[in-house]
Amino acid sequence: MKICAISDTHGKHNVLTIPSVDVLIHCGDFSAYSRKKETNRFLSWFIKQPATYKIFVAGNHDTSWQNDPLWKQSIIKLLNDNVFYLEDSGVEIDGLKFWGSPWQPEF
Repeated sequence: MKICAISDTHGKHNVLTIPSVDVLIHCGDFSAYSRKKETNRFLSWFIKQPATYKIFVAGNHDTSWQNDPLWKQSIIKLLNDNVFYLEDSGVEIDGLKFWGSPWQPEF
């Protein structure tokens, strides 16, 4: 299984060239200022990437995701069957288990 993991793109994800992989994981901080339009742009880009499955979690720069749970749920409902948002949850792909959580201790 080929896996590509990225994180901390802070709105600059569109400059990346993602290889064709089985699983693409974004580990958080896909936005810079936690604006909803940043999240929308990220997700539009993310779902088009050459990966069979895509997994993402929110980071500490993605608080719009956390601050508006109704908006978050409406966005999650629009995701493709091969795109997974993990929030204290997991997904199993071809026998491999992935777990994600956006929370972190204060620093």
